[in-house]
Amino acid sequence: MSIEDEVRKAQQDKRAQEEAQQLKMDLQKALESQGFHTSAPFLYDPPPQMKKIIEEVLPHLKFTEPKIIRRMRDGKIYMRWIEYGETPDTYTFDVTLRHESGGKDREPGEYLSIMPNGNIIFSNDNSSSINIHEYTNNMAEFRQRIINEIANPTPKPRPNPPRPTTTTPPNKSGGCYIATAVYGSYNCPEVWVLRRFRDNVLNSNFIGRAFIRIYYILSPALVKHFGHTLWFKRLGKGTLEQMGNSLRDKGISDTAYDDL
Repeated sequence: MSIEDEVRKAQQDKRAQEEAQQLKMDLQKALESQGFHTSAPFLYDPPPQMKKIIEEVLPHLKFTEPKIIRRMRDGKIYMRWIEYGETPDTYTFDVTLRHESGGKDREPGEYLSIMPNGNIIFSNDNSSSINIHEYTNNMAEFRQRIINEIANPTPKPRPNPPRPTTTTPPNKSGGCYIATAVYGSYNCPEVWVLRRFRDNVLNSNFIGRAFIRIYYILSPALVKHFGHTLWFKRLGKGTLEQMGNSLRDKGISDTAYDDL
């Protein structure tokens, strides 16, 4: 190859790299404009061997987790959790298969969920390198894992329709920032019971009022920086569900509520 040919090839390679980098930047801007982040998972049409199992189990699933779904310029479909004040586009079901990864005390690194239309969501710490072989190499194990998840009685999903959302909470007692970020609405049973506890129990004594003041100082910043992350929503939901169940057992209602 002559020097001219080598120079021409080097120039072509450089242009190709620059175009690929520009496409990546354009996609990232498009994702960010839709509220997506680098960890937003892809939505895949399942392989044929998975599809048969999914069609079998779909009638037994309850779709409870609100998501936002967008088809982006790269042709892939992205999914993210709803943010505060948003109305979800669609719901995923209460069965999520996890593949543990990473070191000690790390969150599970890979998730698998199924949408109501039978599509599969794969999500991990770096969604550009998702590996689906964990779930496609052994269909019998895949089917059994779904059955085990459906049979697991805890946590019990609430088969409610999409809940209405509010853009801002009323300016009375203040907003339940973390609970609203987790559940996607200021007006839903899970938040109503917490608001009653705040107004009728915590606000009735000095220590409780001090806790409320500290909460309203810290929680907006926590939600701003971490409210969009999967680990924050999962941790918050598990904690708030335990607290809500405990409050209901003590007689605090979760019916519709107006702040004091």
